[in-house]
Parts: sequence; C-alpha cells; structure tokens
Amino acid sequence: MGTIHELSLHITNDHGVVVRLEDLAIALGTGTGSEARRPLGIAIVSGLLFSQILTLYLTPVFYTYMEALRKNINKSRGKVELKIY
Repeated sequence: MGTIHELSLHITNDHGVVVRLEDLAIALGTGTGSEARRPLGIAIVSGLLFSQILTLYLTPVFYTYMEALRKNINKSRGKVELKIY
C-alpha cells in the first residue's frame, strides 16, 4: 500500500487521462452535430498536448541549460561553488 501522496498522484493521473479521452471523443466524433463540436475538441486536445510537452519536457531541459550556464559563469569568475547536502 502506497503513501497518501502516491495515491493522490495516481488519482490525479487517472483524472487527466479520462479528461483527455473525453476530449478526444469530441475531436473524433462523427454523430449528429459533430461538425459544430469538432473544432472545440481539436483545440482542447492540441492545447493539452502542447502544454504537457512544454511542462514535462522543455522546462526541465531549460533549467538544465541554465544551471550549466550558471556554473560556467561562476567558474570563469573564480567563485567557489558551495554544495549543500
């Protein structure tokens, strides 16, 4: 049995998957009136995918490069890096 934080993360992830599947159904729907709902579904799905890619992949890469840049600047200035454990 996991901790309350693991359970909370699991519930949050499941909710996110369900929301994306519901929106995907709107984007791919073929029933009556789907021509009016399809653009909204496509906008929602593409927006969620873009924000997920930005948050999960590009943000950590940006922070990694900024940390490397900070270390290079400090090394060139002769500053000693303090490591806190």
